[in-house]
Amino acid sequence: MSGLPKRGSKLEVSQNRRIEPADSPQLFATPPWATRVLLKYVLPGLIGNDPITPWRPETSKIWEPACGGGHMAQVLRDEGYSVHATDLHNYGYSDQNSFDFTAPLLNADPAPALSEKDCIFTNPPFGPVLAEFIREVLTYQVSIVAMIFKLEAINSEGREDFYHDLRFRGMGTFAYRPCMVKGGWDPVKTTMTGYAWYVWTPMHNRARRNWEGVHVPYAAHTELTHPDDAKRFAGPGPVLGPLK
Repeated sequence: MSGLPKRGSKLEVSQNRRIEPADSPQLFATPPWATRVLLKYVLPGLIGNDPITPWRPETSKIWEPACGGGHMAQVLRDEGYSVHATDLHNYGYSDQNSFDFTAPLLNADPAPALSEKDCIFTNPPFGPVLAEFIREVLTYQVSIVAMIFKLEAINSEGREDFYHDLRFRGMGTFAYRPCMVKGGWDPVKTTMTGYAWYVWTPMHNRARRNWEGVHVPYAAHTELTHPDDAKRFAGPGPVLGPLK
């Protein structure tokens, strides 16, 4: 049984424009089902059994560099993956006290050691810093980078190169829009803002000229919502481990 409200109930609809001061902490949590979408639909659809950059989670470590309260990292850990979680602001979940991903040399602690088999998955900060964040991510020699953000976020002249970069494998778009509101996950709110998963393979160019797309069906949000999600993931975090 899904932990979401019944379809047709009166929900508060959030325009969720995510506009605030540039130096403000950005805690906009990823709904747990949206992270599961990456694992079940997006990566299998875009990467699958590609012999050059296969998705082999059993041998991969995942770095979540904008972990917030752990809303994405804990889902990955629940699935059995080895995860290193960091954030510029410590919301009580990070494995390090503070890590500025866009200025790695200024951090007291080094970035986690990653191999070519490892991955970086995250919900990055929005606004002007987003492009800088993406460019920094793509300097890491890892197997797969996956980030979830607004559909229109890189639709501009200054960011068009992200689509033309041959390392960009494609995107997964949602029929049911995940809602991200400031301060943590709210399992009741819905949104008018569209989001997508964007996937890169930093060490390898795609074989085809054009990148690909994966459609995430509407029912995925109920299919991939667990009965205890609201109790574990609602609010700012830090997120609880599996309930006994």
